[in-house]
Amino acid sequence: MGAAQSGQAQLVGYEMYTQLMEQTIRELKGQAAVEEWEPEVIMSLPAYLPEAYAPDTSSRLLMYRRLSSAKTEEEIEALTEEMKDRFGRPPAEAENLIGLMEIKLMLKRAGVRRLESGAGGLTLAFGEEGPANYDKVMAVVMDQKRRARLSPGGKLFLGDVRIRSGADLEGLKVFLPELA
Repeated sequence: MGAAQSGQAQLVGYEMYTQLMEQTIRELKGQAAVEEWEPEVIMSLPAYLPEAYAPDTSSRLLMYRRLSSAKTEEEIEALTEEMKDRFGRPPAEAENLIGLMEIKLMLKRAGVRRLESGAGGLTLAFGEEGPANYDKVMAVVMDQKRRARLSPGGKLFLGDVRIRSGADLEGLKVFLPELA
C-alpha cells in the first residue's frame, strides 16, 4: 500500500477501506455488487461493555468492533475467552452483548432483517426476499398457532415472547435455528 493509499485507509478505517476496494474491483470486473446487511435489533436489555469492566476506551472500542465483525459463533466464543483473560468474568451487560452478537448471526442466517422486543411480544421482520427457509417459518407458525402468526408483509409475531434478561436471550438462541 502506497503513502496516499495508507492515508486514505487511516482516514476511513482499514476495514472500511478494504470493503470499498473490494467493491470497486468487483464493479470494474463487471461483477454484481454484494449487498452486506446487518440485522437491526431493538430491545430494552442493557448490552454493552461497562467502563468498570474494561476501563480503557480504546480496548472497549476495539472489542466492540471485533465482536460486531465476527462471522461465526466460534469467533465470538474466542473473543469471549479473550475478554475473560483480559478483563475477568463478564458482567451481565457484557454477557448480554455477547449473546446479542450471536443472535445477530442467527438472524442473518434466517433472513431476519429486524427483531423488535416490546410489550406486545417479539416481532421478526424478514427482508423483501422473505425468510431464508419459508417452510421452516411456516412449520413454526403451524406448530405454535396460539402464539405465532405471520403477516402478509413478512413479519413473524410471537405474542408471548419478550426479551427482558440474559435467560430470555438464551431462549431466543434455542428458537432461532428453527427458522433457518
